[in-house]
Amino acid sequence: MIQTLGTTRLLMGAMLITALFRVVPGLADEEVAPGTGSLQQAIARAIPGSVLHLLPGIHSGPVVVDQPITLQGTPGSVVESNRQGSVLTLTAPDVTIIGLTIRGSGMSESNLDSGIHATKTAARARIENNNVRDNLFGITIQGAPAVVVRANYIANRND
Repeated sequence: MIQTLGTTRLLMGAMLITALFRVVPGLADEEVAPGTGSLQQAIARAIPGSVLHLLPGIHSGPVVVDQPITLQGTPGSVVESNRQGSVLTLTAPDVTIIGLTIRGSGMSESNLDSGIHATKTAARARIENNNVRDNLFGITIQGAPAVVVRANYIANRND
């Protein structure tokens, strides 16, 4: 009986947690409007596992992704830097970047200024189906293990 009671409590606890995530809409998903600072602020508010849906328009960078979240682009969503540093720097593990246009990195070769720069702590990052253009380097992976880079269009600066 004790084993059954413990199992029942465990199952009820799991069901309660699942119900809470279903009852509170948007707990892990958020639409992010374009503008200065809005993307970095949304990342700061995010909980691990969140999906940030970037609405069409220009989202100002540079941006540091320091949470295990997904940045999901929609047609017309652009992350654009001010020609300083990397546009997106991934420092957390399990980050996904998908369906974005990413442009406007700085020009420092020694800093690896890139459209997307994954640091060594960005294990298991997924970078897929992005348009990475007008950057010094398109995508750089600096020692992060098990990173997937797939189906991206990359056209770096030529000046």
